[in-house]
Amino acid sequence: MRNDVSAVMIKHIKELNHILHKYNIFDKTSLVSESEKDLIFQKAVLMSVGYIGELSKKLDDGIIKSNPNVNWRRLGKSRNIIFHDYDIVDMEIISSVIFKDIALLRLIKEVDVRDIKQAVDLINNVFSDFVAPDFSENGKNTFKNHLKSEYDEYFSDSRTGNKNMWACYQNGEILGIIATSDISHISHLFVDKKHHKKGIARHMFDFVLEKIKQHGGITQITVNSSPYAVKIYKKLGFIETDKQQEKDGIVYTPMIRNI
Repeated sequence: MRNDVSAVMIKHIKELNHILHKYNIFDKTSLVSESEKDLIFQKAVLMSVGYIGELSKKLDDGIIKSNPNVNWRRLGKSRNIIFHDYDIVDMEIISSVIFKDIALLRLIKEVDVRDIKQAVDLINNVFSDFVAPDFSENGKNTFKNHLKSEYDEYFSDSRTGNKNMWACYQNGEILGIIATSDISHISHLFVDKKHHKKGIARHMFDFVLEKIKQHGGITQITVNSSPYAVKIYKKLGFIETDKQQEKDGIVYTPMIRNI
């Protein structure tokens, strides 16, 4: 149920962004001005914010704690005013909720077919910039061919739990991707370069760590890290179990983390 809440919330945030972009609304001033002259726009915005505020009350504590910059009280209160005291809605406050709370909210959900192109583009872009320089042409081709073939597997195998992929969203945009195979092996961890050093990798890893713990009986998490990511995984608590290796042009270091 909790995962469903995040997914539905992301859906409403995307719909809100669609409304704002349709009316070319990109800041607080233009939102207030447009709402004063267009009641249809105002109602659409308020309904979206109200639904998002309602869903925010159903998020688990982990999500609340991982978003300290969001004013949860203001977000929840806006929902109450919209649904119960519509006549006293203050669009200045609603604009603050949109641009200072909803726009900062980070949520994680499983990647679905609607987001797969954005997810693949992010992985390819980050791979090209940070991982590919350490690979031979054979390694680059191996990675890209593997990436093309494995997504069908993710969608077919996710029901069994053998392979799963999640994305971290902020304001409707995918900031990062994390994927697992065989429950406890990290197969992908990529963050958009515009959002490096913002704690997103840890945010996603902590989310997956809790997922793995829920299976019970699993004591270790494994990863085959690219040379670039070794220092990142060390910060997440991983240690090397062997020296750097190469297979089919893929350069990696086996690493492990105890739970």
